[in-house]
Amino acid sequence: MVSGSSVFVKRRFAFSVFLALLLGSGAALFVRNLTASREETIISSFHVYSETLEAALIAKLEERFSDAQTFARNVKLQGSIGSNRAEMVSDLNEYTKLFKVYNLIMVVDLNGKLLAVNNKSGSGTMLSTASLYKKDFSNEEWFRVVVEQNLSSSLTKDLEQKRFGAHVEEPHLDP
Repeated sequence: MVSGSSVFVKRRFAFSVFLALLLGSGAALFVRNLTASREETIISSFHVYSETLEAALIAKLEERFSDAQTFARNVKLQGSIGSNRAEMVSDLNEYTKLFKVYNLIMVVDLNGKLLAVNNKSGSGTMLSTASLYKKDFSNEEWFRVVVEQNLSSSLTKDLEQKRFGAHVEEPHLDP
């Protein structure tokens, strides 16, 4: 015969096991939901970050395109060999002062001959640019790409609408 206290102990033990399993399952579900929620938060944060980065990059590219429009509309910079180089250099120096992203701005004709280059940095420091006037830029990859785009694409240059394009390359470190 089983005593009443023995049955009580067995029931209490069974209830304790049941309660431990129930609480353990609840805790496991809570942790799983918390982890899923955290993953969603992280993914959402990356999504917001990527959208912000995309918007910033687009804004910078639009700025550079607008800069190209500004430079191209400067009548002095549309000159040819024999144009007043001093005026061109002065305007380019002003551009590097105004547009802090540019260290060196060159105006090169369609044959690769340098017409003008700024000789001051944005902070007003004199630059040594005289040797650049002796260089033939016609073999440079950036020059060939720009000339090919201008000769083959109505999107790069539309003189009637006074819209001019820009050539964008991958980021690189200037030597």
